[in-house]
Amino acid sequence: MFVRKPSFLFTAFIAVSVLLLGSSVRAVELDVNQMSRWADDYFGQAYQEHRFSGLVFQVVKDNEVVIQKTWGVADEKGAQIDPDHTRFLIGSMTKTFTATAIAKLYQDGLITSLDDPANKYLKRIKLEDYQGRPILVRHLLTHSAGYEQKNARLGTFDSQPELVPATEAEKMLPALVREPGELVSYSNFSTGALGFIVEDVSGQSTEDYLNEKILSPLGITSAGFENGLQQSDNVMRALKVKPEGTTPMKWLPFHPFAGPIGGMGITPNDIARYMQFQIAEGRNGSDNILSEETFKLLHGRSFSNHPFEGISGIGMKFWTNVWNGERRVEHGGSWPGHNSLMVLMPDSNLGFYVGIVGSGSPSLTPFEVNTQVSTALLGERRFEYQQTSANLSDYVGLYRNENRNISTLESILSFMGGDVAAVEQAGDGSLTIAGVSGYRSIAPDTFWKEGYVSNNPFMSELYGFSRDEQGNVIRMTPQIGLATFSKTTPLATPMVWMPIAKYAFFVMLTAVIALLWPGLNRRTRLVKYMSAAGGVLIISLPLLFLVGHGEGGLGYYHISGQSHRYALMAMAANIFLVLFFVQLYFGARIFKTDRWGQGWRSTFAAVHFVVLSLSGAALLPVLWQINLLGWNLV
Repeated sequence: MFVRKPSFLFTAFIAVSVLLLGSSVRAVELDVNQMSRWADDYFGQAYQEHRFSGLVFQVVKDNEVVIQKTWGVADEKGAQIDPDHTRFLIGSMTKTFTATAIAKLYQDGLITSLDDPANKYLKRIKLEDYQGRPILVRHLLTHSAGYEQKNARLGTFDSQPELVPATEAEKMLPALVREPGELVSYSNFSTGALGFIVEDVSGQSTEDYLNEKILSPLGITSAGFENGLQQSDNVMRALKVKPEGTTPMKWLPFHPFAGPIGGMGITPNDIARYMQFQIAEGRNGSDNILSEETFKLLHGRSFSNHPFEGISGIGMKFWTNVWNGERRVEHGGSWPGHNSLMVLMPDSNLGFYVGIVGSGSPSLTPFEVNTQVSTALLGERRFEYQQTSANLSDYVGLYRNENRNISTLESILSFMGGDVAAVEQAGDGSLTIAGVSGYRSIAPDTFWKEGYVSNNPFMSELYGFSRDEQGNVIRMTPQIGLATFSKTTPLATPMVWMPIAKYAFFVMLTAVIALLWPGLNRRTRLVKYMSAAGGVLIISLPLLFLVGHGEGGLGYYHISGQSHRYALMAMAANIFLVLFFVQLYFGARIFKTDRWGQGWRSTFAAVHFVVLSLSGAALLPVLWQINLLGWNLV
């Protein structure tokens, strides 16, 4: 879909803002003692509220670690966190290491252009084109290849070879659902493909290449992918935290394909060395690994879903945005029980890292921490409200998250989660977005709610809207910029179908009563047994999906790529489809020949059959939307 270029008014607004900010921006003045006291108060309170089991917070300034603090314990035995020896799982922060490896290959001439087709460098797998247009290396680096989201099989409880064969990688391959380069939509697979490029071009594993070319020259010795079925002894143990005590969380091993995606473990002190390297951006001959020009590609804003500088854009896996005039380069990460966040401010030679381990009620999240720490360092985020010339009704409607699974049973997760945001016009000239009121215009097609803090990456204090060439609003992008929401119709969203599915499901609970229908002949007996069986099949679906997963629950089951439950669900749904049409056919024949019989039981049977048929008909579109009809396993 063609998206209109920013208007002259918007371009002028950005240009003037940059000039004004540029004339006043200066390096952040860090009061180390004050920031240290703030950290004690904020993280100390979170620890007292049982929001994590272990945490490290550190600040790097002018090539030194000026603050480094820990809270909690490293394991269930109460071991202390040692910043020089205790390794933290950093999740998707690992993507920045993989991107740095690609940058090194590019600088050394082994990748001749980021605009080359990725298949030029891939040997073990090949990526399909989209209507004749190839996926470029740059598309993989900017999450713009056009893939749907797919998280199944990133973990595994089965032994796997460290050098991933093509057959395993192909199991991870998501569907290509949009034109490459159209949108930024967060994709784990794209980084896995970059890991394959590193290996196929260098002839080494991604981990070995990183160690030889980047990490060892920086003095980093603890970094490595956690691909083993058993957790390494010096890696932080995640604990469930409750007022009455803690219990260990089950370890979910990474699939080797996910190593370059999110599988790195590393000590806080080595993270500090990595931060210093990234903050320096190759200036003043600070290192001979990457040049300043290469860092401009790594940290630059080469693509975004919205041009406003407060909304994150992306360079080479690094997200970039501006906070009160300060350029920030960042990435977070998450794995069950482990969360991380790294924010760099290269222009001020400043950065901070937070590693959060364990789960609480509620858990401390990187999204909350990002807002709170950034506010403590840079002040509350400020924008000037401006009267918009646009009609607020332009923005009103339903928007569905593009960062979702579309082709497999993983789509059930986003369908149940809603993945839809409603935008409404308030009477005071503001917008209400996803149930949060008070968003006001600060720039053309850009709205902000002062002081809003969210733990959800797809809900934020700042949203930007995009228009097509006719001027119609078609998309909405939150501040973090991981994905965008496309404007849609109610019938294309779970907001309409979920209530219908719930009511229809409760009606289907009564299907077993069909066994009490009178069975006057073979046809009526067939219909009543088929109606009861159809109800049992529908009732089995949520039970198979939600019940009896054991420790780790549905999340562990899904991420580890197990599929026997999904197979049973698909079988049940497809059998229901067949039964539904067969019973509908014979039921209609019964009505035509008036053979339900006489008396109240026969009347009840006829009415009940109609109600069950209507409920079944209402469920079929839902089963189709979540890919239960057909064979679309994860």
